[in-house]
Amino acid sequence: MTVLVKTLSDLVALFLQVLRFDMLLPSVILVGLNIAFVWPRFQGTRLFEHLQALNLDLSSGMIAGFAILVVAYALNVLNISIIRLFEGYPWLWTGIGQWLRDSNERRVFYLKREYGKWRELAEKSPAGSPERSKAEVQRNVCKEELNYIYPQHELRRILPTRLGNVIACAEQYPSVLYGIDSVALWPYLVPFLQKSGYATSVAAEKSLLDFLLNMSIITLIFGGELLYTDFLFAPVLQSFDFWYSVILQAIITCFVAYIFYVFAIQGALAWGHTVKVAFTLHKDELREHLGLRYFIDDEDERERWKYVSRFFRDQDPNAAIEIFDYDALSRKQAQS
Repeated sequence: MTVLVKTLSDLVALFLQVLRFDMLLPSVILVGLNIAFVWPRFQGTRLFEHLQALNLDLSSGMIAGFAILVVAYALNVLNISIIRLFEGYPWLWTGIGQWLRDSNERRVFYLKREYGKWRELAEKSPAGSPERSKAEVQRNVCKEELNYIYPQHELRRILPTRLGNVIACAEQYPSVLYGIDSVALWPYLVPFLQKSGYATSVAAEKSLLDFLLNMSIITLIFGGELLYTDFLFAPVLQSFDFWYSVILQAIITCFVAYIFYVFAIQGALAWGHTVKVAFTLHKDELREHLGLRYFIDDEDERERWKYVSRFFRDQDPNAAIEIFDYDALSRKQAQS
């Protein structure tokens, strides 16, 4: 009975998770577009007649509702894969992936040169002069792009896409300031965010990012379905109007998907900011509950957090002696 209750509770929890706005609304839109534009194209085909002959005792509303839940569940399960796709990880080592990555790396070097040039010019120009004002504006523009768009301090993190670099920039922030590997230690930080209530802010920004990426994905899926049915039901000899329609349709699909992707970059900036704040506010709690020893100064803190990252990320047991306060852990266990 306990196993059954646990299973039912898991199913309910999964169902509620699927009903998240960022997953549900895109699935509603995709299913609705299929009902309105794709399914009518199959009328008169054998598939359409075969489904009608089955005479299922289900209303069209129930079938549509089930399809919506299936799509929402698929978007939920594939959430990380979708993000990584737009970041550029799956195609990083392809020719286009390497070309785009190298282009972004050159952009970082260019911005660093420009930042140094404008900073030097601002320092040499008289205070209040137009030259100094212009130099300060240009300097700040370069600095802002370096600080928020590209992982300038850890060039190994540079990725082919703008979205990937924005997320990588947020990931490098705890590493540069504190020596914390944000990816490795984020799961250990989440309980403190939930306790303080800050997890709500992080989840809200993440939901916006997920919604925009899901909209971009379903746009591509719907466009692909239309193109597939165009060719499926097209005559053997396609006319000029057919090819014009197909090309125009593909352009519109890619354009709309790209617009959602551009908006998703802004969502990634907002989400990345909440991740940075989370580590800054709760790193001391994380240190205490992981049983780490106290840090002597800022330099010692960065060095010890690097050992912590090695311990949890690389599963390196040799780092344990450098980070844990075993005396404090023993006293805590004795008190409990």
